[in-house]
Amino acid sequence: VLMNEKGYTYDQAYRAVFSGGLRIFSAQEAQAQQICDEEFQNPANFPEGTEFGIDYALSVSDSAGLVTHYGSESLRSYIRQEINPSFDLLCNSQAEAQQYADAFREHILSQNSQTHETLFRKRRQRPSTQSCRRTAVPLRTATGFSCSH
Repeated sequence: VLMNEKGYTYDQAYRAVFSGGLRIFSAQEAQAQQICDEEFQNPANFPEGTEFGIDYALSVSDSAGLVTHYGSESLRSYIRQEINPSFDLLCNSQAEAQQYADAFREHILSQNSQTHETLFRKRRQRPSTQSCRRTAVPLRTATGFSCSH
C-alpha cells in the first residue's frame, strides 16, 4: 500500500513500518493477548537457530539544539567497522544484541550530550522454514509482545 498508493520506495516503506514511522492500531482481547505473550516469551516455542534482529533508533541533540537521528543502518555500519565486519543486525541472544547497541550508543555519546534512544528486538529464524514474527518493542521498557496469525 505504501509503495503503490503513497509512492514510497521499498526501503522507505520498510523503515516506516518496522522502525516506528507508522502506528497500527487493532483491537485485541486482553486474555488472549496475555496467553500469546506468555507463549512468545518461552524460548522452547522457537526452533533451534532462532536469532534476534535489532531495530535501533537514537536521537542526539547537541548544545545548539541540532538533532541528529541514527538508525539501524548507522548501528550496522559502526559495528561492521569497529567490531564485527560481517554483522547483519542478527544476534544469537538478547544479551549480544544489547552489547552491540550499548557499544554504538557509547560511541555516539562520547561525541554528543542529550539523547533519546529506542532499541527494538525481534526474533528471526534463518534460514526461514517456519516463522513466528515477533513485534518489535522497546528492549529496556516494554515486556509485552503481540502475536498475529
